[in-house]
Amino acid sequence: EIDAQAVPHVSKASAKLSPVENETNIILNWKIAEEPLISYSLERSDDNGKTFRRLNNEPILMNTELDSNGVNIGTLADTTVELYKPYIYRVIGNTLFADEALVGQVKAMARDRTPVSSIFVPNPEPISPKVARIKWKLTAPAADLVGFRIRRDFNREGKFDKILNKTLMPPKVEEYDDATFDPSVSNYYVVETVDTAGNILRSQPVYLLVVDSIPPAAPNWVNATIDSNGIVTLRLKLNKEKDFMGFRIFKANQADHEFSTIKESYTRNDSVFIVGKDSIFYDTVNLNTLTRNVFYKAVALDFHYNESAASQLISVTRPDTIPPVSPLLTGIEVSDTALVLKITPSSSEDVKETKVFRKLKNEEEWRLYASIKPDDTIFNDTNVETDVIYEYALQAIDSNNLASPMSFSMTGRPYDTGVRNSIEKLEANYDKDSKEIVLTWNYNASDIKNNEKVFFLIYRSVGNGNLERYKSIPLAADTDSFVFRDTDFSGKGIYNYSVKVVTDKGAESELSPKMVAIVE
Repeated sequence: EIDAQAVPHVSKASAKLSPVENETNIILNWKIAEEPLISYSLERSDDNGKTFRRLNNEPILMNTELDSNGVNIGTLADTTVELYKPYIYRVIGNTLFADEALVGQVKAMARDRTPVSSIFVPNPEPISPKVARIKWKLTAPAADLVGFRIRRDFNREGKFDKILNKTLMPPKVEEYDDATFDPSVSNYYVVETVDTAGNILRSQPVYLLVVDSIPPAAPNWVNATIDSNGIVTLRLKLNKEKDFMGFRIFKANQADHEFSTIKESYTRNDSVFIVGKDSIFYDTVNLNTLTRNVFYKAVALDFHYNESAASQLISVTRPDTIPPVSPLLTGIEVSDTALVLKITPSSSEDVKETKVFRKLKNEEEWRLYASIKPDDTIFNDTNVETDVIYEYALQAIDSNNLASPMSFSMTGRPYDTGVRNSIEKLEANYDKDSKEIVLTWNYNASDIKNNEKVFFLIYRSVGNGNLERYKSIPLAADTDSFVFRDTDFSGKGIYNYSVKVVTDKGAESELSPKMVAIVE
């Protein structure tokens, strides 16, 4: 015997209804529950749930949709609604066994979703330097209008977060005075209509045109540089004005010439300013010109095209690509001890030195011999030898180390005068102990030429006789003091001496004054 007991059916079709309260309909959405339902019905109560009326004559077969999470969503709509009349809805599902299951119940009402759009807002105008007046006008009656809200932004495409009136302007008011706008920047306004349902319509942005006659401050340069390719880099300090729009750069080859515009750091496209915040500009100049400097100046502009005073002039010096003019070698003065070069300096202004090149006549290669000042007109070469031919040429070097072509060369040969230094301080004394006449003298051999052999010729006379050549002594010792001992004489008497310097090249000095030695 089996004891069977009936188990009541528990519906799994229930779900939360989400109403969408539109102006002409109410839409009900819900997540499809686990229990399978084959059709739906929609019921509505107009008396706060006392009675319900089924809105569909036949069961509704529904094609469900998936939401963003992949969940099946059911949807039913009531299109026979009145504004602001409360309704209670319930959705009934039909099972496979023809049973009805309550899916859910919810309150909803149709609401006004149409904002007041009959409004015209012209461009506002300043009524004083610090106050702007915004006006608007309704173009058709709006019974459900509650009031107006005024917003401001600095950008036409901005969010207009700045609300100017703390409370709504009444429907009969059609203007508002803004005493908080910033005349140094762009000011855009929108007017919003707010109706009894809280619907808001925002007008198109309108621009406040401020008569601005105050220009920005004159720009200040940071620096200006130029490279070897003629690329000029210009750096300016950015202006601090709020309405600063950008710079305009001018250029000229002379400070007193008319300047031409070469750069602008701003553009205007479809009535929208693209502000130029660049403070670095580039220019390219020609280097192959005799004009050394390039001059620049700049002005700053604001959004109303007020132009500042010009900045101070700034210049860059072109890298020098033109070598200097060659100096001229106009003559050589010749002596036995030096060659003096006569020079006409280079006419170029930027010459920093003149180089002197020298070589022997039979040599091919020039050697840098000396460097002199750019305005020197002579060069004295004392490092020369007689009877040697020297050849000279000149070259100018400018401040950029550019070298001129070599000048035409000239030659010179020092000559030998044949005159040498005389001896000095000749003395002659008789030594009784050694029975000798001792001669001493000093001699400076600085004028003796290379490879030249030097001799001292000693002249002697007895009594009142004439001086005659007596002895020849070679210059052998590296000294300037010399001694000669004369032992070849005949007894007592007066002996006279004099000395002359001679060389194997035929040069000689003057005969020294006579000195007397007495032998007793």
